[in-house]
Amino acid sequence: MRIRALAFPLFTTYTHLTHLYLNHNDLPVLPPPIEYLTQLTHLDLSKNRLTTLPPQLGRLSNLKQLLVFDNLLSELPWEMGWLKLLDVLGLAGNPLGEGMMGLLETEGPQAVVRWLRDAAPGT
Repeated sequence: MRIRALAFPLFTTYTHLTHLYLNHNDLPVLPPPIEYLTQLTHLDLSKNRLTTLPPQLGRLSNLKQLLVFDNLLSELPWEMGWLKLLDVLGLAGNPLGEGMMGLLETEGPQAVVRWLRDAAPGT
């Protein structure tokens, strides 16, 4: 049985979570209330059906590892530029541009974070 949706209480009841593994499900979206899980350091959303990531993901300031392998992501929200502790970013298997993947492969996750921060409106 695969998860297809996430209930709001997950985000407001379990705010102490540091690791959340939602990989190998059928999630089409990650709800914006993900922002309530401010203690998260590891988030695995690999092998779902995500087409976008919510901008609120950028509020997870403790996030060190974000795995979104094998989804349907064609872009990343510029708000991820706030993830200054991110040191592992798994993006393979998504239809992201070669530029983004090349940047990740050659310079690492923090280069992607800087690029997204620089892409923010008004910068």
